[in-house]
Amino acid sequence: MLIVDISIIIVNYNTKEDLINCLESVYRAQAGLKIQTIVIDNNSKDGSAEMVETSFPDVELIANKDNVGFVAASNQGIRHAKGRYILLLNPDTILFEDTLEKSVEYMDARPDVGCLGIKTLTAKGNIFPNGNTFPSEIKTLARLLMLREILPNKWIRKRLPHIMGKVASAYADREQEREVDMVGGFYLFLRADAVKQAGELEEAYWADIEDSDYCCMLKKAGWKVVYWPGASMIHLIGSSIERRTFSLDTYLRVNENTMLFFKRHYPARRLLALRAIYVFGVLPQILIALLLPVCLGSEKAQTFTRIKGALVLAKSALILPERIRYAR
Repeated sequence: MLIVDISIIIVNYNTKEDLINCLESVYRAQAGLKIQTIVIDNNSKDGSAEMVETSFPDVELIANKDNVGFVAASNQGIRHAKGRYILLLNPDTILFEDTLEKSVEYMDARPDVGCLGIKTLTAKGNIFPNGNTFPSEIKTLARLLMLREILPNKWIRKRLPHIMGKVASAYADREQEREVDMVGGFYLFLRADAVKQAGELEEAYWADIEDSDYCCMLKKAGWKVVYWPGASMIHLIGSSIERRTFSLDTYLRVNENTMLFFKRHYPARRLLALRAIYVFGVLPQILIALLLPVCLGSEKAQTFTRIKGALVLAKSALILPERIRYAR
């Protein structure tokens, strides 16, 4: 029986063109490895599933009748995986010819590593931050107050490099191999034995923060999570999620999932502190939203949508949604 080296799991939702490029790059990157490629399509309306069936007949296609979310779909793929390594790969990624080979070589040489993240480039060739710390109160506060947008990057890099390197991956050394809290879910290279020990991804997340949660589960099970720049890839940064404008759904999901992460992994006092940040952060967020039209223009500012998001989030922090309140 042939041993499968890597089971590659790609969850797709209306990203047909990206998926084509991704799958083509997977074929180019096989490098003699035995690859099992699984595409889980979350009821796309752009012909993605039909394209996979006709253009990539060797790919195992799971066509869901509903959009079950990234996490549940990833678990579907994990259940079908046969490889000694499992790669959760976003469709808006492009692998280089040596990406998979180098990843396997690294993991074969480091049996203590359960999860690997690699150097990630944008479409313009810039290095995209990867290898980060877990969600925290200070990171949440900085995100709510839009500090990265307000403070110039050059100023931050010059005056706060040590602090910010620990707080945000955008300011960490991207050319240095290091053990990290978590790596991005767009390229989550997992040891199958580690997955068996840690179990499946937590489906209460649906999408967002699930990579932090799973890396935390792996670390609790005794495995290391490593960022290694010796292999690289391209990440086109989210075609299935709108990132250029403020998305109310994404804003609420990310912050509610942050509360879920705190509930699952941190002492109760830290969740209480996070909830207080969301409640008392309403006023500064409203003030920032009211000032944004001056900086960004009224269309990009989306002032009233941002204010609504801050108010809805504060309410969620006060009452805690059921999926957070009863999280294991």
